[in-house]
Amino acid sequence: MCFDAEAKEVCWLKNPPDEYCEKSSVASELGEEIKKLKLSSENYAIHKIQKGIALKKAEIVNELFECDVFINIPVSKHHEGTNFSCCLKNVMGAAPHSTNRFFHSGSGTPGWYGDIDHTNQCIADVNLIRNPTLCVVDATEFISTNGPFGPGKIVRPQKVVAGTDPVLADAYCSTLMGLDPGTVGMIGKAVKHGLGTADLGKANILETEV
Repeated sequence: MCFDAEAKEVCWLKNPPDEYCEKSSVASELGEEIKKLKLSSENYAIHKIQKGIALKKAEIVNELFECDVFINIPVSKHHEGTNFSCCLKNVMGAAPHSTNRFFHSGSGTPGWYGDIDHTNQCIADVNLIRNPTLCVVDATEFISTNGPFGPGKIVRPQKVVAGTDPVLADAYCSTLMGLDPGTVGMIGKAVKHGLGTADLGKANILETEV
């Protein structure tokens, strides 16, 4: 669709594993488009986060600031640490392991998931760097327990969720896992940053079937 809209180039912000796209059921009909996808340079620069609470600076891949349109495309799923992963957490993909390690150990508490409140705050903070132009969430089928690696229970809502508010998209997708958005730490912290709304009751949600 980006190429149909005459995008000059479409670039990954985080390079996928080998043959990632080729595993898709539509890979054969989109073969030419897949070949045209530009790989990330994997060159990073440090950016200050003025309003960051736990995360004051972060290394971020250069292409995030060079692109005209930033489309965040996560898979909604369970996560053993934060309990949920979607648009907000997906932005960690724009940072290298050295920055993401701080999300887990920066508070000094032992353990990879020893301080989940710190992790959730870092996730909200890193989203201050740039708002997505569009979020497109794959919520067709995903792991709902023991995520993100599994094995675990697979649920199949068969939904693709699109919107411009990453907080609202996360709030909606969390309900597909049976969660109350108010219990997802990163969502509440993102709301406090003014990154979006989590109030599904006031949202204009449109559904269509294909």
